[in-house]
Amino acid sequence: MSSLWHVVWAAPGAAGFAMLFNVRKSALPLVALIAVLALFIATYSRELGLTVIASDFLAAFVVGAIAYTIGPRLGEASPVYAFAPVIPLVPGSKLANAFIDSFNTWLTHPGDSVETVRAFTEAATTGLSAAATVAALCLGAISPMLLLPRARTAED
Repeated sequence: MSSLWHVVWAAPGAAGFAMLFNVRKSALPLVALIAVLALFIATYSRELGLTVIASDFLAAFVVGAIAYTIGPRLGEASPVYAFAPVIPLVPGSKLANAFIDSFNTWLTHPGDSVETVRAFTEAATTGLSAAATVAALCLGAISPMLLLPRARTAED
């Protein structure tokens, strides 16, 4: 049940992010619905055994395919439906913790001790994993435009 609530909370996050970029009010419900679908796909595929990076790429690819299919039909730019719905998939807490841990390592363990190197390596590994997830989200969201034969934006 908690996973279901987690998925549903993607809607206000994506809609709020879309409002920051002046997306039309008529597009917000669809952006929220696509975000819920994306987080559902990512959560379900993780339960099936995919890694975080692979499941987020899959979810972003589906979002991109939807966006580049319905965007031109609705007279809206496709990125409106492609990028705001993947925002709930961004591992913000992992990025922030890696950033904070890397600085805390040097403040709490001064010098070149083995413990300092180990703690900093853990923080760097977490940060690189989160950065790879963000890269997978970006690539997943734009891949349908590159792969689908007639994927076009409203400006084309």
